[in-house]
Amino acid sequence: SHWVSSSVRMWLAAAVFSLTGTALNITYFSPQSLGLFLAVTIFAVSVRGRRPVVEPLGVGATLLVLFFASVMAVSHQISPYLTVAALGVLVLFRLVRPWWMPLLVLGPAVGWAVLNRGVLGDFVLLGAVGNLWHNARPPTHSFTQFAQPGVTRWAFFIPALMLLVVGLVALVRVLLVRDRASWALFFAALSAASLVVFTDYGQEGIFRVTLFAAPWLAVLAAGLPWARPRWTTPLLAVALVTMLAANVYGQTALDWNRVIRPDTAAATRLYETTARKGSLLLLTGTGNATPLGQTARYVDVGYVSREALGGYPVSGDAPDDVPYDAAADVRKMTRDLVRQWPAKDYYALVSDSIGAYGERYGFQHYDDYLKLGAAMRASDLWEPVFSGPTTILYRLTDAGARLG
Repeated sequence: SHWVSSSVRMWLAAAVFSLTGTALNITYFSPQSLGLFLAVTIFAVSVRGRRPVVEPLGVGATLLVLFFASVMAVSHQISPYLTVAALGVLVLFRLVRPWWMPLLVLGPAVGWAVLNRGVLGDFVLLGAVGNLWHNARPPTHSFTQFAQPGVTRWAFFIPALMLLVVGLVALVRVLLVRDRASWALFFAALSAASLVVFTDYGQEGIFRVTLFAAPWLAVLAAGLPWARPRWTTPLLAVALVTMLAANVYGQTALDWNRVIRPDTAAATRLYETTARKGSLLLLTGTGNATPLGQTARYVDVGYVSREALGGYPVSGDAPDDVPYDAAADVRKMTRDLVRQWPAKDYYALVSDSIGAYGERYGFQHYDDYLKLGAAMRASDLWEPVFSGPTTILYRLTDAGARLG
Protein backbone atom coordinates (compact mmCIF):
# COMPACT_ATOMS: atom_id res chain seq x y z
CA SER A 1 0.00 0.00 0.00
CA HIS A 2 3.01 2.32 0.37
CA TRP A 3 4.20 1.73 -3.18
CA VAL A 4 1.18 1.14 -5.44
CA SER A 5 -2.09 2.99 -5.95
CA SER A 6 -4.81 0.33 -5.63
CA SER A 7 -5.68 -2.99 -4.03
CA VAL A 8 -5.64 -4.61 -7.50
CA ARG A 9 -2.00 -3.66 -7.93
CA MET A 10 -1.19 -4.83 -4.40
CA TRP A 11 -2.58 -8.29 -5.15
CA LEU A 12 -0.84 -8.26 -8.53
CA ALA A 13 2.50 -7.58 -6.82
CA ALA A 14 1.86 -10.43 -4.39
CA ALA A 15 0.93 -12.79 -7.23
CA VAL A 16 3.98 -11.87 -9.31
CA PHE A 17 6.29 -12.40 -6.34
CA SER A 18 4.69 -15.73 -5.43
CA LEU A 19 4.74 -17.09 -8.96
CA THR A 20 8.36 -16.14 -9.59
CA GLY A 21 9.49 -18.10 -6.55
CA THR A 22 9.72 -21.27 -8.62
CA ALA A 23 12.57 -19.76 -10.64
CA LEU A 24 14.65 -20.05 -7.49
CA ASN A 25 13.26 -23.38 -6.28
CA ILE A 26 12.46 -21.47 -3.09
CA THR A 27 11.63 -24.64 -1.13
CA TYR A 28 15.28 -25.66 -1.45
CA PHE A 29 16.37 -22.55 0.42
CA SER A 30 14.26 -23.50 3.43
CA PRO A 31 16.27 -21.65 6.13
CA GLN A 32 16.50 -18.58 3.93
CA SER A 33 12.82 -18.80 3.05
CA LEU A 34 12.21 -18.08 6.73
CA GLY A 35 14.83 -15.33 6.59
CA LEU A 36 13.13 -13.76 3.58
CA PHE A 37 9.74 -13.89 5.28
CA LEU A 38 11.14 -12.13 8.35
CA ALA A 39 12.89 -9.57 6.13
CA VAL A 40 9.70 -8.73 4.24
CA THR A 41 7.90 -8.39 7.58
CA ILE A 42 10.59 -6.00 8.81
CA PHE A 43 10.23 -3.93 5.64
CA ALA A 44 6.46 -3.78 6.11
CA VAL A 45 6.78 -2.67 9.72
CA SER A 46 9.58 -0.17 9.05
CA VAL A 47 7.85 1.84 6.31
CA ARG A 48 5.36 4.04 8.12
CA GLY A 49 2.86 6.39 6.52
CA ARG A 50 2.20 7.20 2.90
CA ARG A 51 4.49 9.30 0.75
CA PRO A 52 5.53 12.04 1.05
CA VAL A 53 4.89 11.91 4.81
CA VAL A 54 7.11 9.30 6.45
CA GLU A 55 6.54 8.67 10.13
CA PRO A 56 9.25 7.43 12.51
CA LEU A 57 8.70 4.10 14.22
CA GLY A 58 7.12 4.03 17.64
CA VAL A 59 8.46 2.04 20.57
CA GLY A 60 6.22 -0.96 19.90
CA ALA A 61 7.18 -1.21 16.22
CA THR A 62 10.86 -0.77 17.07
CA LEU A 63 10.75 -3.63 19.56
CA LEU A 64 8.91 -5.76 17.00
CA VAL A 65 11.64 -5.15 14.42
CA LEU A 66 14.29 -6.02 17.01
CA PHE A 67 12.45 -9.25 17.82
CA PHE A 68 12.20 -10.27 14.14
CA ALA A 69 15.85 -9.32 13.63
CA SER A 70 16.90 -11.53 16.54
CA VAL A 71 14.95 -14.50 15.18
CA MET A 72 16.41 -13.94 11.72
CA ALA A 73 19.96 -13.74 13.06
CA VAL A 74 19.79 -17.34 14.33
CA SER A 75 17.73 -18.62 11.39
CA HIS A 76 20.01 -17.86 8.45
CA GLN A 77 23.48 -16.37 8.40
CA ILE A 78 23.25 -13.96 5.42
CA SER A 79 19.59 -12.86 5.43
CA PRO A 80 20.16 -10.13 8.05
CA TYR A 81 22.88 -8.47 5.97
CA LEU A 82 20.74 -8.42 2.82
CA THR A 83 17.93 -6.95 4.91
CA VAL A 84 20.28 -4.27 6.26
CA ALA A 85 21.37 -3.39 2.71
CA ALA A 86 17.77 -2.81 1.57
CA LEU A 87 16.89 -0.89 4.74
CA GLY A 88 19.92 1.29 4.19
CA VAL A 89 18.63 2.20 0.73
CA LEU A 90 15.20 3.11 2.12
CA VAL A 91 16.86 5.30 4.77
CA LEU A 92 18.96 7.08 2.12
CA PHE A 93 15.81 7.82 0.13
CA ARG A 94 14.11 9.07 3.32
CA LEU A 95 11.42 6.42 3.21
CA VAL A 96 12.30 4.87 6.58
CA ARG A 97 12.85 6.69 9.85
CA PRO A 98 14.81 6.86 12.11
CA TRP A 99 18.17 6.57 10.36
CA TRP A 100 19.50 3.91 12.71
CA MET A 101 16.91 1.29 11.73
CA PRO A 102 19.46 -0.77 9.77
CA LEU A 103 21.64 -0.94 12.88
CA LEU A 104 18.72 -2.45 14.78
CA VAL A 105 18.82 -5.41 12.40
CA LEU A 106 22.60 -5.52 12.10
CA GLY A 107 23.24 -5.73 15.85
CA PRO A 108 21.83 -9.22 16.55
CA ALA A 109 23.43 -10.58 13.36
CA VAL A 110 26.88 -9.32 14.26
CA GLY A 111 26.52 -10.59 17.82
CA TRP A 112 25.54 -14.06 16.60
CA ALA A 113 28.37 -14.06 14.05
CA VAL A 114 30.95 -13.23 16.71
CA LEU A 115 29.72 -16.05 18.93
CA ASN A 116 29.76 -18.50 16.00
CA ARG A 117 32.75 -17.24 14.05
CA GLY A 118 34.19 -20.76 13.89
CA VAL A 119 31.15 -21.94 11.93
CA LEU A 120 30.92 -18.89 9.68
CA GLY A 121 34.61 -18.80 8.79
CA ASP A 122 34.08 -21.02 5.73
CA PHE A 123 31.83 -18.37 4.18
CA VAL A 124 34.39 -15.57 4.45
CA LEU A 125 37.19 -15.83 1.88
CA LEU A 126 39.37 -12.82 1.18
CA GLY A 127 39.99 -14.08 -2.34
CA ALA A 128 36.28 -13.81 -3.13
CA VAL A 129 35.99 -10.13 -2.20
CA GLY A 130 35.43 -8.09 -5.37
CA ASN A 131 35.54 -11.16 -7.64
CA LEU A 132 32.11 -10.39 -9.05
CA TRP A 133 32.09 -12.61 -12.14
CA HIS A 134 33.22 -15.67 -10.23
CA ASN A 135 30.88 -15.00 -7.30
CA ALA A 136 27.83 -14.50 -9.52
CA ARG A 137 28.26 -17.71 -11.51
CA PRO A 138 25.61 -20.36 -10.87
CA PRO A 139 26.80 -23.75 -9.56
CA THR A 140 28.24 -26.31 -11.94
CA HIS A 141 28.23 -30.08 -11.67
CA SER A 142 31.79 -31.29 -12.17
CA PHE A 143 30.78 -34.96 -12.36
CA THR A 144 28.39 -34.62 -15.31
CA GLN A 145 29.17 -37.28 -17.94
CA PHE A 146 26.33 -36.90 -20.43
CA ALA A 147 23.88 -34.22 -21.50
CA GLN A 148 21.15 -33.39 -19.02
CA PRO A 149 17.66 -34.30 -20.22
CA GLY A 150 15.53 -31.49 -21.61
CA VAL A 151 13.16 -31.66 -18.64
CA THR A 152 16.01 -30.62 -16.33
CA ARG A 153 17.12 -27.71 -18.48
CA TRP A 154 13.63 -26.38 -19.13
CA ALA A 155 12.64 -26.69 -15.47
CA PHE A 156 15.20 -23.93 -14.85
CA PHE A 157 15.16 -21.99 -18.13
CA ILE A 158 11.41 -21.37 -18.32
CA PRO A 159 11.03 -19.89 -14.80
CA ALA A 160 14.30 -17.98 -15.25
CA LEU A 161 12.95 -16.43 -18.45
CA MET A 162 9.78 -15.45 -16.59
CA LEU A 163 11.88 -13.80 -13.87
CA LEU A 164 13.87 -11.93 -16.52
CA VAL A 165 10.65 -10.55 -18.01
CA VAL A 166 9.53 -9.34 -14.57
CA GLY A 167 12.88 -7.59 -14.16
CA LEU A 168 12.55 -5.88 -17.55
CA VAL A 169 9.01 -4.71 -16.75
CA ALA A 170 10.28 -3.35 -13.42
CA LEU A 171 13.04 -1.45 -15.23
CA VAL A 172 10.51 0.04 -17.67
CA ARG A 173 8.45 1.22 -14.68
CA VAL A 174 11.50 2.97 -13.22
CA LEU A 175 12.36 4.69 -16.50
CA LEU A 176 8.78 5.80 -17.11
CA VAL A 177 7.92 7.09 -13.63
CA ARG A 178 11.32 8.14 -12.27
CA ASP A 179 10.06 9.29 -8.90
CA ARG A 180 11.74 8.86 -5.53
CA ALA A 181 9.79 5.75 -4.62
CA SER A 182 10.59 4.01 -7.94
CA TRP A 183 14.31 4.68 -7.59
CA ALA A 184 14.20 3.53 -3.96
CA LEU A 185 12.59 0.23 -4.95
CA PHE A 186 15.09 -0.18 -7.80
CA PHE A 187 18.13 0.34 -5.59
CA ALA A 188 16.60 -1.81 -2.83
CA ALA A 189 16.47 -4.65 -5.35
CA LEU A 190 20.00 -3.85 -6.50
CA SER A 191 21.29 -3.81 -2.92
CA ALA A 192 21.00 -7.60 -2.76
CA ALA A 193 23.90 -7.77 -5.22
CA SER A 194 26.16 -6.71 -2.35
CA LEU A 195 26.30 -10.42 -1.46
CA VAL A 196 28.30 -11.33 -4.58
CA VAL A 197 30.70 -8.48 -3.88
CA PHE A 198 31.99 -10.27 -0.77
CA THR A 199 31.40 -14.00 -1.25
CA ASP A 200 30.42 -16.66 -3.78
CA TYR A 201 28.35 -18.41 -1.07
CA GLY A 202 29.08 -21.86 -2.46
CA GLN A 203 28.27 -20.74 -6.02
CA GLU A 204 24.70 -20.06 -4.94
CA GLY A 205 25.11 -16.32 -4.47
CA ILE A 206 23.23 -15.38 -7.63
CA PHE A 207 20.16 -17.30 -6.42
CA ARG A 208 20.22 -15.59 -3.03
CA VAL A 209 20.61 -12.18 -4.68
CA THR A 210 17.61 -12.81 -6.92
CA LEU A 211 15.59 -14.12 -4.00
CA PHE A 212 15.96 -10.84 -2.08
CA ALA A 213 15.53 -8.69 -5.20
CA ALA A 214 12.29 -10.40 -6.24
CA PRO A 215 9.89 -8.63 -3.80
CA TRP A 216 11.02 -5.17 -4.92
CA LEU A 217 10.94 -6.13 -8.60
CA ALA A 218 7.41 -7.50 -8.20
CA VAL A 219 6.18 -4.24 -6.65
CA LEU A 220 7.82 -2.22 -9.42
CA ALA A 221 6.29 -4.43 -12.12
CA ALA A 222 2.84 -4.18 -10.53
CA GLY A 223 3.13 -0.38 -10.54
CA LEU A 224 3.74 -0.10 -14.28
CA PRO A 225 1.42 2.67 -15.57
CA TRP A 226 -1.07 1.72 -18.29
CA ALA A 227 -3.15 4.10 -20.37
CA ARG A 228 -5.72 1.73 -21.91
CA PRO A 229 -7.69 0.01 -19.14
CA ARG A 230 -9.77 -2.08 -21.58
CA TRP A 231 -6.60 -3.85 -22.72
CA THR A 232 -5.11 -4.43 -19.32
CA THR A 233 -7.53 -7.11 -18.11
CA PRO A 234 -6.92 -9.61 -20.94
CA LEU A 235 -3.19 -8.86 -20.96
CA LEU A 236 -2.93 -9.37 -17.21
CA ALA A 237 -4.98 -12.57 -17.49
CA VAL A 238 -2.65 -13.97 -20.15
CA ALA A 239 0.42 -12.91 -18.17
CA LEU A 240 -0.80 -14.49 -14.92
CA VAL A 241 -1.89 -17.72 -16.63
CA THR A 242 1.52 -17.94 -18.31
CA MET A 243 3.29 -17.33 -15.02
CA LEU A 244 1.13 -19.92 -13.29
CA ALA A 245 1.92 -22.51 -15.98
CA ALA A 246 5.64 -21.79 -15.66
CA ASN A 247 5.34 -22.02 -11.87
CA VAL A 248 3.56 -25.38 -11.96
CA TYR A 249 6.07 -26.80 -14.44
CA GLY A 250 9.04 -25.48 -12.48
CA GLN A 251 7.70 -26.88 -9.19
CA THR A 252 6.73 -30.33 -10.48
CA ALA A 253 8.87 -31.22 -13.52
CA LEU A 254 11.68 -32.64 -11.39
CA ASP A 255 9.50 -34.40 -8.82
CA TRP A 256 11.02 -37.76 -9.79
CA ASN A 257 14.34 -36.79 -8.25
CA ARG A 258 13.29 -34.00 -5.86
CA VAL A 259 10.46 -35.50 -3.83
CA ILE A 260 11.64 -37.23 -0.66
CA ARG A 261 10.31 -40.77 -0.32
CA PRO A 262 9.08 -41.75 3.17
CA ASP A 263 11.14 -44.94 3.21
CA THR A 264 14.31 -43.01 2.32
CA ALA A 265 13.73 -40.72 5.28
CA ALA A 266 13.00 -43.74 7.47
CA ALA A 267 16.25 -45.44 6.38
CA THR A 268 18.50 -42.48 7.17
CA ARG A 269 16.65 -41.86 10.43
CA LEU A 270 17.25 -45.51 11.41
CA TYR A 271 20.93 -45.12 10.58
CA GLU A 272 21.31 -41.99 12.67
CA THR A 273 19.52 -43.45 15.68
CA THR A 274 21.09 -46.94 15.75
CA ALA A 275 24.58 -46.72 14.21
CA ARG A 276 27.58 -46.54 16.50
CA LYS A 277 29.27 -43.19 16.97
CA GLY A 278 31.85 -42.77 14.23
CA SER A 279 29.94 -44.81 11.65
CA LEU A 280 29.79 -43.77 8.00
CA LEU A 281 26.98 -44.07 5.44
CA LEU A 282 27.89 -44.28 1.76
CA LEU A 283 25.35 -42.67 -0.55
CA THR A 284 25.69 -44.63 -3.78
CA GLY A 285 25.35 -41.44 -5.82
CA THR A 286 24.92 -37.76 -5.07
CA GLY A 287 24.22 -36.55 -1.57
CA ASN A 288 21.69 -33.99 -2.84
CA ALA A 289 18.90 -36.56 -3.15
CA THR A 290 18.87 -37.90 0.42
CA PRO A 291 17.38 -36.41 3.62
CA LEU A 292 20.22 -36.10 6.12
CA GLY A 293 20.56 -34.80 9.66
CA GLN A 294 17.09 -35.72 10.92
CA THR A 295 17.98 -36.51 14.51
CA ALA A 296 20.09 -35.13 17.35
CA ARG A 297 22.71 -37.84 16.62
CA TYR A 298 23.55 -36.56 13.15
CA VAL A 299 26.78 -35.12 14.57
CA ASP A 300 27.82 -38.58 15.84
CA VAL A 301 27.68 -40.29 12.44
CA GLY A 302 28.86 -39.34 8.97
CA TYR A 303 27.78 -39.38 5.33
CA VAL A 304 29.90 -39.66 2.21
CA SER A 305 28.65 -39.36 -1.38
CA ARG A 306 29.82 -41.14 -4.51
CA GLU A 307 31.61 -37.99 -5.64
CA ALA A 308 33.95 -38.20 -2.63
CA LEU A 309 35.24 -41.54 -3.92
CA GLY A 310 36.38 -40.03 -7.21
CA GLY A 311 33.20 -39.84 -9.24
CA TYR A 312 31.08 -42.17 -11.30
CA PRO A 313 32.00 -45.05 -13.64
CA VAL A 314 31.99 -44.44 -17.38
CA SER A 315 28.40 -44.55 -18.62
CA GLY A 316 29.11 -46.36 -21.87
CA ASP A 317 27.56 -43.82 -24.24
CA ALA A 318 30.35 -43.95 -26.82
CA PRO A 319 30.73 -47.11 -28.98
CA ASP A 320 34.30 -47.70 -27.82
CA ASP A 321 33.46 -47.38 -24.12
CA VAL A 322 33.66 -50.45 -21.89
CA PRO A 323 30.17 -51.71 -20.88
CA TYR A 324 29.22 -50.97 -17.31
CA ASP A 325 30.13 -53.79 -14.91
CA ALA A 326 27.96 -53.32 -11.81
CA ALA A 327 29.55 -56.13 -9.77
CA ALA A 328 33.03 -54.75 -10.34
CA ASP A 329 31.75 -51.28 -9.51
CA VAL A 330 30.39 -52.48 -6.16
CA ARG A 331 33.73 -54.07 -5.27
CA LYS A 332 35.71 -50.97 -6.26
CA MET A 333 33.31 -48.64 -4.46
CA THR A 334 33.51 -50.76 -1.29
CA ARG A 335 37.30 -51.01 -1.37
CA ASP A 336 37.72 -47.25 -1.95
CA LEU A 337 35.26 -46.44 0.84
CA VAL A 338 37.03 -48.52 3.49
CA ARG A 339 40.53 -47.48 2.45
CA GLN A 340 39.87 -43.77 2.05
CA TRP A 341 37.33 -43.13 4.84
CA PRO A 342 38.16 -44.81 8.18
CA ALA A 343 35.07 -45.45 10.34
CA LYS A 344 33.76 -47.68 13.12
CA ASP A 345 31.03 -49.23 10.96
CA TYR A 346 30.03 -48.80 7.33
CA TYR A 347 26.58 -48.51 5.80
CA ALA A 348 25.39 -47.89 2.25
CA LEU A 349 22.15 -46.49 0.83
CA VAL A 350 20.58 -47.41 -2.51
CA SER A 351 17.46 -45.43 -3.43
CA ASP A 352 15.36 -44.54 -6.46
CA SER A 353 15.87 -40.86 -5.66
CA ILE A 354 19.65 -41.16 -5.94
CA GLY A 355 19.31 -42.95 -9.27
CA ALA A 356 16.79 -40.40 -10.54
CA TYR A 357 19.03 -37.49 -9.55
CA GLY A 358 21.97 -39.08 -11.34
CA GLU A 359 19.91 -39.45 -14.52
CA ARG A 360 18.46 -35.93 -14.37
CA TYR A 361 21.86 -34.27 -13.92
CA GLY A 362 23.94 -36.47 -16.22
CA PHE A 363 25.95 -38.32 -13.55
CA GLN A 364 24.91 -41.91 -14.23
CA HIS A 365 22.24 -43.48 -16.41
CA TYR A 366 19.29 -44.78 -14.43
CA ASP A 367 19.57 -48.21 -16.10
CA ASP A 368 23.16 -48.46 -14.86
CA TYR A 369 22.07 -47.44 -11.37
CA LEU A 370 19.44 -50.22 -11.38
CA LYS A 371 22.23 -52.65 -12.25
CA LEU A 372 24.23 -51.25 -9.34
CA GLY A 373 21.27 -51.87 -7.02
CA ALA A 374 20.94 -55.47 -8.25
CA ALA A 375 24.67 -56.03 -7.75
CA MET A 376 24.44 -54.69 -4.19
CA ARG A 377 21.62 -57.14 -3.43
CA ALA A 378 23.64 -60.06 -4.82
CA SER A 379 26.93 -59.07 -3.20
CA ASP A 380 28.35 -60.79 -0.14
CA LEU A 381 30.05 -57.51 0.81
CA TRP A 382 26.83 -55.90 2.06
CA GLU A 383 23.82 -57.13 4.02
CA PRO A 384 20.45 -55.30 4.09
CA VAL A 385 19.27 -53.91 7.43
CA PHE A 386 16.28 -51.93 6.12
CA SER A 387 14.19 -52.34 3.00
CA GLY A 388 11.37 -50.19 1.63
CA PRO A 389 9.55 -49.70 -1.68
CA THR A 390 12.24 -47.37 -3.05
CA THR A 391 15.17 -47.67 -0.62
CA ILE A 392 17.50 -50.29 0.85
CA LEU A 393 19.93 -49.60 3.67
CA TYR A 394 22.95 -51.95 3.82
CA ARG A 395 25.63 -52.69 6.38
CA LEU A 396 29.15 -53.82 5.49
CA THR A 397 29.84 -57.48 6.13
CA ASP A 398 33.08 -59.02 7.37
CA ALA A 399 33.89 -59.95 3.77
CA GLY A 400 33.53 -56.32 2.79
CA ALA A 401 35.78 -55.20 5.64
CA ARG A 402 38.45 -57.72 4.57
CA LEU A 403 38.24 -56.44 0.99
CA GLY A 404 39.04 -52.94 2.23
